[in-house]
Amino acid sequence: MFLLSCAGFYFPTIGMGMWIRLQYLVFFTNLSIFLCMIIYGCLVISTTKGIKNGGEQNNVTKFIMFFKGTVIVMLTFTMLVFHFFFARTSFVISFFTLNPSLLLKTGNILLHYAIPLLCLIDWLLFDKKNSFKWFYPIFWLSVPILYFIFVFLRAELGGQIYGSDSLYPYYFLNIHALGFVIVSHYLIQFVITFVVLGYIFVLIDKVLGKIKIPLLMRYECT
Repeated sequence: MFLLSCAGFYFPTIGMGMWIRLQYLVFFTNLSIFLCMIIYGCLVISTTKGIKNGGEQNNVTKFIMFFKGTVIVMLTFTMLVFHFFFARTSFVISFFTLNPSLLLKTGNILLHYAIPLLCLIDWLLFDKKNSFKWFYPIFWLSVPILYFIFVFLRAELGGQIYGSDSLYPYYFLNIHALGFVIVSHYLIQFVITFVVLGYIFVLIDKVLGKIKIPLLMRYECT
């Protein structure tokens, strides 16, 4: 998953410098993939240290698992939104510089389907269950809120997004075009959906924790 998320972070900006690549974190999907890369990078380090210390390979901290829950919700949210709202429409992603049609299809499958689904499978099969607390979804929401604050500040203080003629990554965040009221409605819908999705994962985590299905491997939260 770490290598796949690295590929997902690099793939949409092939041929571009690191600074330009970092600018694309203004897109929620790219931010989700980037955080996925960070979380799984931490898991690789944690697992490696566990092996060197003679412990089990599946040791991980509660802190990492907490943020992994955030990433799982973010990736699932982007997958669902893309599938039901964007995948059925005709659109162009201007920052694909090579074969546009091939990269568009491959990139979207990797970013919006492959990585989110594999992350879900990884969580379902290998993570210790009954580790999510009922208040986690409220705290998971802090990441999207900080993201929105960043987007609005960047729109006011920065220029147009690289490869775009807009100050905003998504049309529903464009206060200048839609107005404060309409954008607020979109944000409220986002918050409600994100929190509900978070509680669905907490519920699944609790149910699977009680069932105690034997799995190939589980991380032991310490």
